Amino acid sequence: MKEGRVVTFCADDKYMDHARVLVSSLRQTNPNLHMYARLVNTEQDLSCEVYHDNTKLSTKVNLFKLAGRFDHTFMETEYSFWNRRKGQVRPSIMYSEQMAYTCHKRFHNVIDLLDRGFKSILILDVDSIVKKDLTELFDHIEQHDIAAITRQVNPGDIAYYDKERQNYVTPKKPGIGFHEEGTLGTSNTENAHAFWSEIREQVEQEMDDWDSDCKALYKTYSRYKDKLSVYELPRTYKDKYEHSEHSHIWSGDGVRKKLPDYLEEQKKHL
Repeated sequence: MKEGRVVTFCADDKYMDHARVLVSSLRQTNPNLHMYARLVNTEQDLSCEVYHDNTKLSTKVNLFKLAGRFDHTFMETEYSFWNRRKGQVRPSIMYSEQMAYTCHKRFHNVIDLLDRGFKSILILDVDSIVKKDLTELFDHIEQHDIAAITRQVNPGDIAYYDKERQNYVTPKKPGIGFHEEGTLGTSNTENAHAFWSEIREQVEQEMDDWDSDCKALYKTYSRYKDKLSVYELPRTYKDKYEHSEHSHIWSGDGVRKKLPDYLEEQKKHL
């Protein structure tokens, strides 16, 4: 097996500035980390390993997010964030086919990199900004099968939105939900490979459904929970609420990328 650690992400033309910031922030804080980017329908390039994906896709913003992740626990946290920032625009609920494709292709990257023999993989949203060394994070990832920010989903909570049934799904008994897909990790174990292979297959069957990754992660983990060891990622690896100087990774999730502190940090890398 190749002894290597890699960070992977996806971007299209609209997010190339964010991609350059992410690459620059990683170069400054983790100069020895390998990076692998899937760039969708763009002639632009990056100073890291790139796969140019030229799949024909619509860029018309005419699809609606079903917001299956927005149960009461999530909304309480979100509204607490927005109430501290009066006047900010709420997150968009519409997207295009290319936006969903670009987001979901992260799981294809995972399988490609596992098959190439990388020892551990960190999967990030392209609007992430890395602020600190990630050695300790990769150490933890390699001691487990997967890494994620998870939470308990109890009966009455919403686990995901089922597009076919056009209804929310709530568990009959407590389960684990994955609602922070913008920061995920995996080691190269047999069980992890099988897990991500199923995720990729399920998501790619519903590529135009924004919430298909949340659904696939929830349903697949419920079958693999006795086989997988999970490292519970601390919020420092996806700081989207405080943008603290002590955090390892800042998230630009939704319109957070328009907040003054995020924009100031972004300028350091442009």
